[in-house]
Amino acid sequence: MPALCLCFEVHEPYQLRRYTVFDMGQNSLYEDDDRNCETLLRAARLCYLPANELMLRLIRRYKGAFRLAFSISGTALDLFEQYAPEVLDSFKA
Repeated sequence: MPALCLCFEVHEPYQLRRYTVFDMGQNSLYEDDDRNCETLLRAARLCYLPANELMLRLIRRYKGAFRLAFSISGTALDLFEQYAPEVLDSFKA
């Protein structure tokens, strides 16, 4: 039985585009897809992939003496699936 279990909460919000009063009735797209992609790819490169790689190395090094659990929000799952599926794979490893 592992001596320690770490639980991480993972959330990535949708990035909203600038929406002014003049856009009302003309455009119903609230999310900024370009910023979503840019923000998520940056987070994947600088945070998620290195952290998950480190955690996997530590689990292997200490032969399962501790466990990890991830609580991943629906928006994070949607964004990972759309822009960075390699991050989802890194959580499954």
